[in-house]
Amino acid sequence: MPTIGVDFKIRTIECDGKTIKLQIWDTAGQERFRTITSSYYKGAHGIIVTYDITDRDSFAKVSEWMQEVDKHSQENISKILVGNKKDLEDKRQIQYQEGKELADHFNVRFLETSAKESLNVEDAFTLMTREIKAKVQTTKPQRAAHEGSTKISKGSAKKLQGQKKGGCC
Repeated sequence: MPTIGVDFKIRTIECDGKTIKLQIWDTAGQERFRTITSSYYKGAHGIIVTYDITDRDSFAKVSEWMQEVDKHSQENISKILVGNKKDLEDKRQIQYQEGKELADHFNVRFLETSAKESLNVEDAFTLMTREIKAKVQTTKPQRAAHEGSTKISKGSAKKLQGQKKGGCC
């Protein structure tokens, strides 16, 4: 049970032969938590913005949430737009194409899910994880080189231990 209305879970998934641990923060889009959700965005690598396909108001809020994400998150954060409750086709108010067009407008991936029927839910997390993993793999070597990281083998480490320290560094 969330203590402040935000659901937090740790989930481990297998993705392309690697085990990856996800921290999932579900704010359920509640307006009363808007001020604290901005702090969640700062350290996040990915955001899944979800709307209810049977609720026009929920869909209308997507643009506001995307602006919040852009305002408070890292520049290269992975984003996915998800239309949920696909199991309620008879009550659908937002057509697939409408959701896809909005996702295209924000230049993000899009899919529809049914949490009730577990339809595409796993796909959404796998898609997000793959996208984050790809970004981390491409930025990690550049960051390491930029920060002056050096790989030292055991042999060269022993040589360095034997050298006297001198100078400033």
